[in-house]
Amino acid sequence: MAAPPSLLARFAAALQRCGVRPVDRLAVALSGGPDSLALAAMTVQWQQQQPVTECSQQAPLALIVDHNLRPESSAEAAAVAAQAAQLGLAPQVLPVAWPGGMPPRPGDKMAAARDARYALLLAACAAAGGRHLLLAHHADDQAETFLLRLLHASGVAGLACMPPAVERQTEHGPVTLARPLLGFRKAELEAVCRRSGLPFVVDPTNADLAFQRNRIRHLLQRYPLPPAESSSSNNCSELAAEGQGHAAGASSSRASSNSGSGHRSCGSIVGDLLLLQRRCEAVARQQGAAAAQLLRRAVLDTSCTSLLRGQQQADSIQKPGHPPNANAGNAANLSQPMQQLQAALQHLGYAVLDVGCLAQAEEPVAQAALSTILQAVSGQPYPPGLAQLARLHAFLQEGRPGSSFTGSGCLVRHLGRSWGRRALCVAQADQTAAAAALAAAKRGKQKDSPRSCKPQGAVYM
Repeated sequence: MAAPPSLLARFAAALQRCGVRPVDRLAVALSGGPDSLALAAMTVQWQQQQPVTECSQQAPLALIVDHNLRPESSAEAAAVAAQAAQLGLAPQVLPVAWPGGMPPRPGDKMAAARDARYALLLAACAAAGGRHLLLAHHADDQAETFLLRLLHASGVAGLACMPPAVERQTEHGPVTLARPLLGFRKAELEAVCRRSGLPFVVDPTNADLAFQRNRIRHLLQRYPLPPAESSSSNNCSELAAEGQGHAAGASSSRASSNSGSGHRSCGSIVGDLLLLQRRCEAVARQQGAAAAQLLRRAVLDTSCTSLLRGQQQADSIQKPGHPPNANAGNAANLSQPMQQLQAALQHLGYAVLDVGCLAQAEEPVAQAALSTILQAVSGQPYPPGLAQLARLHAFLQEGRPGSSFTGSGCLVRHLGRSWGRRALCVAQADQTAAAAALAAAKRGKQKDSPRSCKPQGAVYM
């Protein structure tokens, strides 16, 4: 039932790049498909090879979500749980309780199921003391995501696609979503299941071509792996590692050196898409660092100095159980600064913008900063489209006093008597509350509090 040593070595290296340590309690999101079953099997095998500790003696959690979208889903979840127990995991079935007992409408089904799934998985992982939730997204999934976002005109940050590791907050503490299989092709994972004698199920909704992702998947499946499958898979792994463990400059230079007729890929259209995705990730990494600095100057400095100080202090605090700079430069903390800045804006509920800073910044950097602002203030789950960001940046550059911009769930207007130097961004759904908060801050009657604090830019109203 063991995975080949070379495959397990790649898996162990991928876990390390995701920030997973042998002492961590792990949870695996298990669906019963070949991808998550291979992930579960390799996780058990990897843990058995680690030094004996309190955590290594605990079976990894197998979290199985019953979406309750089909009559047979409960029986299927129970069967997957039994299979997980045979593999040596501790299974837990998490049923989705739809509001009013009514599943979502067909047009909203996939998004609603994904949101419900992640909410249950994160909560169950954290409640059990898990620090890492392992997801089975692989190289083919990454290629699909890249093409899907390209068709939706995503910016460079969107085309960076799924990060190998990203931290999420829960009521029981932080949990890292880890994707150690991004360097593995789906065919490799199916081979692990066959070699291990693991029967797997196939979700029938994956064949429904009404969903755009499924249409993209079926299109890519028309281009099978070349005969030299093992060599192609190793190249995919190298491409994944290249962006996960190195700084942006190194990744960018490698990507440039691989361009042209001699570029390195997985030998298929999936490999070429992954190479493009890697280049976008390297550029997005550079733009993200610049955008974080721009946000500090153009938003937090003007909106709330106490939040800025608190965020800077949080940056310097070492997390319990982590050695200093344990993940420095690794994929696990690439998006952390932007997440902290976004959390600060969500905490405040609105943003006062330094128009000059944003208008004069390079367009890609300004758009990355504006994307964070709009998403944080509006509370929307996904970043705005590239066209909306370009329109907002152009609006700020025009700097017409009294003018306004609407889009992505936000209203942005230049503040009166600021001579075009300040703009206010509020959620369209909560303009009245934000305006009242700013008026109170202007009068000096509002003290710093968990919800709000005196916005420095409001003095120009």
